[in-house]
Amino acid sequence: MTALHHRLLHHLLALSVSDYPEVRLKAQAFLYNAMFSYKYGVRSIAVELPKYLKDDPAISHEKLKGALYVLKMPSVSDYYVKVLDVLELLLPALIKAGHSEKPSISQLFLKLMMTLDRQAMGLYADYKLSDEVISLAGRLAKPLSSELFDKGVGNLEGFNKKRHDLLNRLTLILVDLFENSNLSWRFGMFCIQLIGLLIPMDKELHIRALKVIVHSLIHESSEIRKDAWRCFRDYLWLSRREPLKMRVDLKRDAGMEPPDNMTPGEREDNEWLLYDPERAPKTAEEWNSFPFVDKSYFGFYCWPKEFKRFAPLDKQPKVDRSRDELSEHEKVIYDAFTSESYVARIIEYLCLEDKKGQDMFRKDVALIFRRLARAFGDTFLPHFKPHLEKLAVDKK
Repeated sequence: MTALHHRLLHHLLALSVSDYPEVRLKAQAFLYNAMFSYKYGVRSIAVELPKYLKDDPAISHEKLKGALYVLKMPSVSDYYVKVLDVLELLLPALIKAGHSEKPSISQLFLKLMMTLDRQAMGLYADYKLSDEVISLAGRLAKPLSSELFDKGVGNLEGFNKKRHDLLNRLTLILVDLFENSNLSWRFGMFCIQLIGLLIPMDKELHIRALKVIVHSLIHESSEIRKDAWRCFRDYLWLSRREPLKMRVDLKRDAGMEPPDNMTPGEREDNEWLLYDPERAPKTAEEWNSFPFVDKSYFGFYCWPKEFKRFAPLDKQPKVDRSRDELSEHEKVIYDAFTSESYVARIIEYLCLEDKKGQDMFRKDVALIFRRLARAFGDTFLPHFKPHLEKLAVDKK
């Protein structure tokens, strides 16, 4: 990509945010195609867009619409959604953009958020190299001296630290905007969605962001509550403690080797997976020794070469813990779900109908309570039980 290409792309960007609709549409079409051919120019385009998102009278609705359309382009969004320093420029600018209520601009914001949600696909705070990759690199760089290897490890650690600091800084900027800015419900919803997209797959979310998500579960706005439930669902999954698993020995558990020719369905070798009331565990010892397999398709058509099942309950990480045994992040959840007023608000909002007679089962909420039980056991049950008993006898 030459300096001429760079200038041409910037001219196309300027025309893509023109006040004249015909000019804007044609320039956006050319820019859309050019981004696929000149991918190295995407960064220079992306970092220019925040200046068109300012809440400034000099920025017309047409320029705002043009900038949002460029941000929504697949070739552009696919790049910046993975680059934290560009996200640090773009995401706060989106939340602070002119809060226009024009339907066309509102629709563009919604489509842009859907694009970000679809393309984010999980965010890792750290980059890691497997031993196989390091071994292949050593074969390419012969000989790989210990000094060069140590330098590479140091560079990777420095890069990861910088990336982790950048992720925390961006998260805190969005948290401050949500807590301290006078955002409309729509931009408050966008802010919660963006905080949810920044939940790292391999690190703990910043504790202030977790507090915002947990508190937003009882927000006055139903749209913000819905997005907070989705963020909380994802957080509980990403922060879960891994259960202990053990390898299944078919000869020991099934009492026989799997046959060479298997037909789908119930067979003698998978009989031990079927429910039998006579074999149902009745004591703690029988329960802990019972071979539970949670994958219902295992053994129906064939047996995997190797698979695992959950270890007995007495060997799993402890779930019924006191507050002193919890991490700082877990204490945020514990304090909220053991608060009588908080639980009462949760029940109150969950009982509300969004659309009279059209509400359906909410899988997100069911998953959250399942994951809360997986992380905290029955700790929260005494706080919910009185409300559930009251609702069970309510005839309304």
